[in-house]
Amino acid sequence: MVAFTVRGGGRSLLAAAEREVDAYGLVRGACGAPTFDRAGTSAEAQAFHLLATAQLPPRSASEAVRG
Repeated sequence: MVAFTVRGGGRSLLAAAEREVDAYGLVRGACGAPTFDRAGTSAEAQAFHLLATAQLPPRSASEAVRG
């Protein structure tokens, strides 16, 4: 039961990040480096998006790629 909740929460976070990916593939709207006090981009947000997408099953990962 806990694993299902964590999985669902993770997919919801990934979906939120995916909505913020711009034409260059950067996640926008995250706390921006270097001071993290306003919206922007950061290596941490980018790493989350890439690692979370890489953990999706192969079919889901290919569907997540923007065309």
